[in-house]
Amino acid sequence: MPHMSKCFQAIEKLSTDEAGGGRPSATGMESCVGKEYVKWSKPMKLEGKVEEYMNLIIDKMRSELKVNLYDSIKAYNNPKPRHEWQFEWTSQMILVVSQIYWCQETEAAFAKMQKGDAKGMYDYNQQQVSGCGGVLRGVVVRACKPCLRHPSSGSFPIEVTWRVLSTEGQLS
Repeated sequence: MPHMSKCFQAIEKLSTDEAGGGRPSATGMESCVGKEYVKWSKPMKLEGKVEEYMNLIIDKMRSELKVNLYDSIKAYNNPKPRHEWQFEWTSQMILVVSQIYWCQETEAAFAKMQKGDAKGMYDYNQQQVSGCGGVLRGVVVRACKPCLRHPSSGSFPIEVTWRVLSTEGQLS
């Protein structure tokens, strides 16, 4: 369904399966930026009035993104390290999951500091620095291949900010 970009921001089209004749079934959605694709767990039959199944498509998009988010949270650093994990998920999932874990890890570093570990934030900052290097190396290697943009490229400004914030936390 190529007209989806006129209905939904950042969705270029729905993938459809027209096997078996009759009305098609939607099987996933593709973004207009970076050609990211979210495959749906179950196809959705596009039947009835268009205004009715367009509302069902909205519900389906939301539910599939929730499932995708849950799966990406479970997969974070398990079993692959973050710099490999990020190449298996869409940019939206990379940003959301990274921020969830940043909050948890920062809270843990503050908790260490409260318990008297003066190097709690410093250790976390070192972990972030080494992690950023792995992420950057992975993107640079993959950028040499024919690709306009990688989903994780949007996380770099956030990661640099995290590093700065955790460095400032060491000083206070």
